[in-house]
Amino acid sequence: MMHSRRSMVAPTRPDRVKAAEQPPSLQEFLENRDFQGAVTYLRFLQRTEGAERSQFTPERLNQWLGYCEFHLGEHEKAKEIYMSLFEADPSDTMYPLFAAICDFYRGDYESGISI
Repeated sequence: MMHSRRSMVAPTRPDRVKAAEQPPSLQEFLENRDFQGAVTYLRFLQRTEGAERSQFTPERLNQWLGYCEFHLGEHEKAKEIYMSLFEADPSDTMYPLFAAICDFYRGDYESGISI
């Protein structure tokens, strides 16, 4: 009896194929604590137009970028983002607080107090 030389191929399931086609969302990155992936995703959204981008205002994108940079340990980048948000909206007093927290984590207590 001769056997076929072709290997068996598992049938593909359409639901798995469709799931693989969709990129992860910001929510998925944050749930997995993949802050580097979230930063990459947000920077991509900043440079593109379309349906994905329309769900975020520029301010909201920068808020998430600051959050993710902070959790990556990039406290200087996060502070710059929070200060630029504060310059755009001086009425929001949370941004200086977030910037001061970044200074605290960097060990620059004097700068944090002066904000």
